[in-house]
Amino acid sequence: MSTDDPERMGTYPGYVTRASFHLAYLKAMLIERSHRYTKQRPGVVIEPSYFEALRARCARTGHIQSFRRLLSAFEAAGDVGP
Repeated sequence: MSTDDPERMGTYPGYVTRASFHLAYLKAMLIERSHRYTKQRPGVVIEPSYFEALRARCARTGHIQSFRRLLSAFEAAGDVGP
């Protein structure tokens, strides 16, 4: 997913929903980088640097359109700069 749009990932065998697969993928990706994620303790994914990296990826690649829409809403509300 480092080169392809993560939103194009489907549901893989063994997972009931697409969201459950995405969550497992996120956790595995973070473990490879010595981080952990739980909904109660999201860790690195709530760091400003993680947010900025996602933001930069959206701008550079056009990937993660749902995140781009969220950014647009934040920007319209004045909560995040362009």
